[in-house]
Amino acid sequence: MITQDQQLAPLRDTCNAEGTFDAQSPLYFVGGNQNVCELVYALPMLRARNVVMDSSGRMTYSLRRASIGVPEPDFYTTSVAPPQDPTTQTADVPINLARLGSRFDALKIDVEAAALGRSYNPRDWRLQSVVTLVLRKLDKAVAQGQGTESPAWFKGLKSLVTRSSATTTSADTDAFLALSSVYPNGAGAGEGPCCLVGNNDLLKALMNTGAGQTGLSGWRHDPWVDRPVYHFMGIPFYRTQVESVASTTTLYALNLGRTGVNLIYAYGNPKTFGLEVNELATDVSTGKTAYLVHGAFALALWEEEAAFKVTSVPV
Repeated sequence: MITQDQQLAPLRDTCNAEGTFDAQSPLYFVGGNQNVCELVYALPMLRARNVVMDSSGRMTYSLRRASIGVPEPDFYTTSVAPPQDPTTQTADVPINLARLGSRFDALKIDVEAAALGRSYNPRDWRLQSVVTLVLRKLDKAVAQGQGTESPAWFKGLKSLVTRSSATTTSADTDAFLALSSVYPNGAGAGEGPCCLVGNNDLLKALMNTGAGQTGLSGWRHDPWVDRPVYHFMGIPFYRTQVESVASTTTLYALNLGRTGVNLIYAYGNPKTFGLEVNELATDVSTGKTAYLVHGAFALALWEEEAAFKVTSVPV
């Protein structure tokens, strides 16, 4: 049983030092649904600190990482040579974060009169709807973002994942190809794939295959998103807004580890999906208070071998 304190906890979060709230609370989702998307829930989130703003209002931070080309060590003897030092120069990599958010307003006297944490409170139900829309917009950006839009969106899987292959004309064979092509921090024997990613059309296609109906395939509880998810040969399939064109679509296989695909955020915390809600000024002429739900994000792919896509998969 959910107590009143538990129901009001998300609203108390909106007043804390960080201005965050619990975006996973049923209060903030249409119909009380705790899941408005799958892939965004599964992506590991990394906090971007020491973020700077340029003159255009864009958020940027620098990440230092080892440059490509670390030499392979050689065998040695103590009488001939010491072990080789593989240290190389590091490079600062600038990463731009794209802002995402929405504003809404509510009549101040109605907000004060209605109980907090209830659907009839005008602030609460509007906040619920706006958070849902922002998360779905983020889900679409993760799938389709090109990074060239104006104002700047961020690079989604469509442009971020460069390792690819054309379809084999068979959805299950395409899935095998994608899964076997993911191996970060290893030449074929790294961490391996964590998930498959695609849209609803591709999910139907995989479920109709022989491999999709036998063995380890089927629906089961997934700890990454804390809900039932379809698994293809034991690997979870996360749905997102990947486009379908002329009865074809794109299938992704991703690693979600420390060297894989991560979602970088600047506000809030992972529990709020990197979102904050800020109360703005009250308009004395209308009696309405404005609220801003916002975040800043970037999708990171730390190693190219952590992702692979198969294009033009028939659905």
